[in-house]
Amino acid sequence: MISTETGLVAESVLSSNSLVSKFISGESTMILQWRFANGRSVTNLNKCSKLLLLLSIVLSALLPTLARAVDSQHDSGALLYIKDLAIPYRAFAAYVLPGQPLQLKLPPGRQVSTSRWITASGKLEMDSGGQWVWRHNTVGGPYRLMLELDGRQAAQLNVFVLQSADRIEKGRLDGYNIGYYPTKPLRGLASYRNPEGFVRVTQENLDTLVSPNFRLSEFVSKQQSDFPKYLVLNEQLLIKLERILSHIQGKGVTCDSFHVMSGYRTPFYNKAIGNVRYSRHQWGDAADIFVDCDPKDNIMDDLNRDGKTDFRDAAHLAQWIDEITELPPLKYLSGGLAPYPATSAHGPFVHVDTRGYRARWSGNHLAHQHP
Repeated sequence: MISTETGLVAESVLSSNSLVSKFISGESTMILQWRFANGRSVTNLNKCSKLLLLLSIVLSALLPTLARAVDSQHDSGALLYIKDLAIPYRAFAAYVLPGQPLQLKLPPGRQVSTSRWITASGKLEMDSGGQWVWRHNTVGGPYRLMLELDGRQAAQLNVFVLQSADRIEKGRLDGYNIGYYPTKPLRGLASYRNPEGFVRVTQENLDTLVSPNFRLSEFVSKQQSDFPKYLVLNEQLLIKLERILSHIQGKGVTCDSFHVMSGYRTPFYNKAIGNVRYSRHQWGDAADIFVDCDPKDNIMDDLNRDGKTDFRDAAHLAQWIDEITELPPLKYLSGGLAPYPATSAHGPFVHVDTRGYRARWSGNHLAHQHP
């Protein structure tokens, strides 16, 4: 994503200075042509070697900054970065494999000397780049990390150390039926590779906040089983849900959360309910949601104010969501969006995911299946 954005920024900047550039992917060739006010052009690289060197130095320093400026809105208000993902919330969750480093970066310009991380568990140290890194060898969680800025608590991270997918035997993880992921990623996409690890869910950690308005329990697969259970939960999905919630609150909807009808689904459960093979729910970056606050009755609210609850309300919610998905705050969280009608088992809802590319469809005739 960064390289793509950088390329776009480069094109924009160079065009604005009457500079034409062509970058050939995978090669070291860069063809530059300058057009001056008098119409003459310079294409002799030998005569311009010094200028090229100077220009390359300037661009290498400038382009990362410009790339960040293009997408700066989704970074605005960031308290910290996890895996280079901007986190603007005072409560959030993070996930890491045993012994692997969890990098805790501060926003640009924030003095490390005025910040402090506090934890009662795991190993916390500063790396050679001046950033904090946390490790823990024991599967479980949440392990709480507190961030202090200028002597005051700024954020709390609830960190889960994942159970490795290598521990799955015959489709089961500690007895919990995970099932079998597809042997090949859809169209070779990285977002469809098998998860590397799973959050261990117990009765004790069900109520853990994974973002300001959502809890771990809301995303557990609906299959019947004893504890421990396991799930995959993507940080980008949580940010997207929080952004959408804020947007509809701006529309006058007085609700402090969504009803998450379905979050993570194991491949076992996904197959059992007859859903499509590559449903994003299996990768923990999809949720079926509806607004349920007025009244709170486990069914979609009458959002379009026509006196009834039906598919039109799901379509209304989907339209609100679609209004912001192409704007900078959510464009980097591109994904699927589709309204679904009521069935004998549930009311209308909207499917949202962060699969990494735009996908739109209507579930009006596909009430029991969605990717």
